[in-house]
Amino acid sequence: MSESLKIRKESFVSNHSGSNIPLINLITSLALVSYFNFSYLNHQTSLFQGDNKWSWGSLTIDWFLQWGVLLLGVTVYSGSTWVLIIGSTMPVLLLSFMYREQRPINKSQDKSKTQNKTQTKTQPNTIQTYLPQKPSLTAYRSSMLILTSISILAVDFPIFPRAFAKVETWGTSLMDLGVGSFVFSMGIITMRPLLAEKLQNKQHIMSYLDRVMGSIKGTSTCLILGLIRLIAVKGLEYQEHVSEYGVHWNFFITLVLVGPITIIISPVFQYIPRLFIALIIGVVYEMCLNYKEGLLSFLLLGQRTDLFSANKEGIFSLIGYVAIFIAGQGVGCFVLPSVPTSGNLFSIGEPQTQTQSRDGKTKYMNKWLKYTTVGSSTSGLLITFIIYLTLAFITMETPLITSLPVSRRLANLSYILWVCAYNTGFLYCFFAFDSIFGSTDSQSDSQSQSVSLQAVNKNGMFVFLIANLSTGLVNMSLNTLDCGNAVAMLVLTLYCVSIWGVCVWMLYKGWGVKI
Repeated sequence: MSESLKIRKESFVSNHSGSNIPLINLITSLALVSYFNFSYLNHQTSLFQGDNKWSWGSLTIDWFLQWGVLLLGVTVYSGSTWVLIIGSTMPVLLLSFMYREQRPINKSQDKSKTQNKTQTKTQPNTIQTYLPQKPSLTAYRSSMLILTSISILAVDFPIFPRAFAKVETWGTSLMDLGVGSFVFSMGIITMRPLLAEKLQNKQHIMSYLDRVMGSIKGTSTCLILGLIRLIAVKGLEYQEHVSEYGVHWNFFITLVLVGPITIIISPVFQYIPRLFIALIIGVVYEMCLNYKEGLLSFLLLGQRTDLFSANKEGIFSLIGYVAIFIAGQGVGCFVLPSVPTSGNLFSIGEPQTQTQSRDGKTKYMNKWLKYTTVGSSTSGLLITFIIYLTLAFITMETPLITSLPVSRRLANLSYILWVCAYNTGFLYCFFAFDSIFGSTDSQSDSQSQSVSLQAVNKNGMFVFLIANLSTGLVNMSLNTLDCGNAVAMLVLTLYCVSIWGVCVWMLYKGWGVKI
């Protein structure tokens, strides 16, 4: 890459001010619309039932709904999202009408599924029944990964609006939300082994040091990506945006560190709920930014004279990302189990023990557990409301409140709350759609789930790996700045189809890459 092209590319992704939150919500709602459309089509037809889902016609429809709509949403239809929503929904309605009679109705099977679902809720005896693979969680995590994979390459083309690119310092954008959402979703999934250990009373098996080392090993892929990114930037003259994380730091290094740091402070979680810890970290960090003399000016304007100051953004923003990761774990306590754990509003307890009295009412061990044990739906609404209320409160301009605007560069309190509020609400929209269409937590229901979403979810980190490597390859071999819209869409479509094809083939073969 020539020096002049490198400078042009760096300028192309720098000094942006972002867009407003309602627009970001509208763009990302395309993932919800696509999941709703798929669920509706799946409910009305047999296109995705059994072996039918592996036919080329069904796979094409599946790809378009889960990948194509999002690709069009951040490129060609970025300024007319409602047109895309209507345009992608109308064919679904037509297909549901054309193929409505193909799906057999089996009332006994539906009744069996209902009985199994009830049994799961009342008797979480095994890991499979206590921590099932919920379709809504699969859809949430996969949609986030798909949108992230699309954006990291699309941002290098002019067809991708600059309002969606990362902001320089203050403001909100689609890609700013993406990095925080990635950390939040990581927090959710890391709660699965912790909840499983609680069910089996195996907390004593792994030592404190083993947990820290296990977390570092689990993020080895991110470490490799971080090193590849550093080598590419410094050795191959790949474009870089220094004020984003620093001279040597990058987002992959952040991903490597959030897990081990969380485990180091994990003993505190026995006494203070994770969501409270996340809020405390954010508030203390915000107070330091506001009242620690010279800190904010150092982060934004200070010279890079040594290794620490050269990577000041990455080091200090790590504080905010740790808070987001811990908040994701807190939400995972509610959304992962099939039944609430006792006292889950404040801690990870045992699976809820219930006994039925003669009049059919549930008795709890004591009043404390009664009022601190909430179901996933109740907790989701409660958490989302509280976070949004807190966000609104701290952004009020009054003499008693001093708060900085949202900043992904600093990962400050406003950014933490925005990411947590969005992801919690987004996740529970997926849960709501599953409730509408009667999706269950049964493993057998995976036969009718989206192939695209299942494939990405099963090999999520591998998808993230090949997406980043492919992005680097495209940038090193193509002048993306001077590509017209037609060429850009051709490259992006081939990129999306290639990643999709690899992960779908792996799912078909039953292959899984643990990295």
